[in-house]
This record gives sequence, C-alpha cells and structure tokens, in this order.
Amino acid sequence: MQSQETEARVDLKPAHSNTGSVDGAWWPRSRDLATEVPTLIKSLAGRLSPTARLVYHLPSWDTAPRRFETGGRNVKLDGYRFQPINTVYVVGTDRDRLVLLVVPPGTEPADAQSMMSSASTADNESTPSQLLELDHSARSTAN
Repeated sequence: MQSQETEARVDLKPAHSNTGSVDGAWWPRSRDLATEVPTLIKSLAGRLSPTARLVYHLPSWDTAPRRFETGGRNVKLDGYRFQPINTVYVVGTDRDRLVLLVVPPGTEPADAQSMMSSASTADNESTPSQLLELDHSARSTAN
C-alpha cells in the first residue's frame, strides 16, 4: 500500500542545535513503516549521511520487514520494546543520528503542526511525552 502523499511531514531543529531529547518531529500518515520510511529517508538526505538503520518502538507500528531497499540502499529496521514510545532513531552510514518525535498518524492537523513546531524549536528541551501533551494542555486551558 503506497501513501498518496509523496513528501514526508518532517520538521527539524536547526542543524547545529544540540538541545533537548529530540531533533525534530515526524508525522507519518500510517503505522506501516515500509510505506512511510522511504519518504522520511528522502526528506532527511541533506541532513544525515545515507540512512543505514531506523530504530523504532515495536508495539507502536504494524509488522515491518527487517530490511528493505530504498534509493538503491538497504535499510535495516530495528524494532524494540524498550525503544522510547513516540520516537524513532534514524542512523546514517557515518553513525550520525537523528532522534525524531513521532506524532501519531491520526492526530488532528492543527494539533500535529503545534507538536511538530514545538519539537523543532532550537531551544526546546521537552521530552517526547511533554511534547505530545502540549496540545492536550492547551485545549484544556482554553475550555
């Protein structure tokens, strides 16, 4: 099953920002890694050496192959139960790494944009759980 959209929904902190527990956010359209990861990898091409591996929280995603080919390269998909929920680690061939907040696929667009914007702010030091709660807190205080 192919995603109808061709671009990944990714928002990254500035390249030399070393604060916080995430380097930005990714809002996939589904929980199918084999469908979603190729566009993510393509969107990170200017920021990371060619992707060699993606580490994800196993229970959060549909069953995925251990490896797949994209852009002429094999990429290893490593799912672990101990991987922090709502994060993926994207590791390049030079062992450089990006940690991305994963905004759940069914999130309302305005909420997702808010979370992504917060996660990609240069000085943001929030944890993934805090970032995902930002929207809930904002809605609670507005009522």
